[in-house]
Amino acid sequence: MPTFFMGTLTLPVSVVNQINIYLKNCFWRKFGTQDRGTALIAWEKICRPKTHGGLGVLDITSHNKALLLKFMHKFLNKFDSPWVSIIWETHYSHSIPGDRMVGSFWWKAILKLLPIYKQFAACKPGVGNTIYFWTDGWWNETLSSKFPELHSFAINRDISLQQALSTLETEDLFHRPLSRQAFQQFQALQEHLHQRSPSMEQDCWSLPGKAQSYSSMRMYKHIMGDSTAHSILPHHADSDTKSSFGSCCMIGIIPGACSSAGQCTLTVINVFSALIRLMKHLFISFGTVHLPSVVGIRSFLTEREVYLLLMKFNLPPHSYLRILL
Repeated sequence: MPTFFMGTLTLPVSVVNQINIYLKNCFWRKFGTQDRGTALIAWEKICRPKTHGGLGVLDITSHNKALLLKFMHKFLNKFDSPWVSIIWETHYSHSIPGDRMVGSFWWKAILKLLPIYKQFAACKPGVGNTIYFWTDGWWNETLSSKFPELHSFAINRDISLQQALSTLETEDLFHRPLSRQAFQQFQALQEHLHQRSPSMEQDCWSLPGKAQSYSSMRMYKHIMGDSTAHSILPHHADSDTKSSFGSCCMIGIIPGACSSAGQCTLTVINVFSALIRLMKHLFISFGTVHLPSVVGIRSFLTEREVYLLLMKFNLPPHSYLRILL
């Protein structure tokens, strides 16, 4: 039910905040009690993908956007759907969706996500009636960044690719006289437009990747991958390290070095990863674990915490395993 709602409407901020409170309590609540624990790591870092140094916890707001953007994908690709035809015919018979907010409250909410979609989506030009001539990357990159001087002379900066191609004389798109640099860019643009063969196919918008269809998970990864937050874990940490650290977070075992400004060194993280492998190896070999004699963990792990760690990884209980501290 929550996913269905998020795939239809924008979640209110108050609802998102309440859901995040529940998620944070799951992470930071003290083990075996209902007492609220202290947040040891910024929530933004917790929600980052594992490949970017986070723990991969779902970010509700970004997930909501990724689910809603499927409507923008269907709209720009002009899917054979009644609502797509109605909005195109009602509001965009002679224009393209942009900054102007029109339509119902639902469509206005979808329009606000248009810059996010175009940031990650690639467009393959056809007719050109869904592509902006200057600000969409139909020629590998946007023309406004490829020809900045020429763009400053443009008469209509919101013109579509279809309208630009249907103009009889390309120079009629610009104020004149052009500067020397703008004229050189104009010649390059004119040559490219003359080489482009006319097409009657529909414009195609898609996310980077092999699959042409829209994927909310791929869009979510694109949105989250652009985060600038510092990593909890080093990007090059192996999967065992990330798994060990994530499990330690879930049972409340966080070393002091990790709780200060999120500056977790690889050495401290490797202690956790090595600890798990060490306990499994020593128990299989000898049935007894001498932790402090091999790894210096006395400074941040108590006997109770080690026991919880063993139980978390399904190792034998203390009746079969002696923990010598």
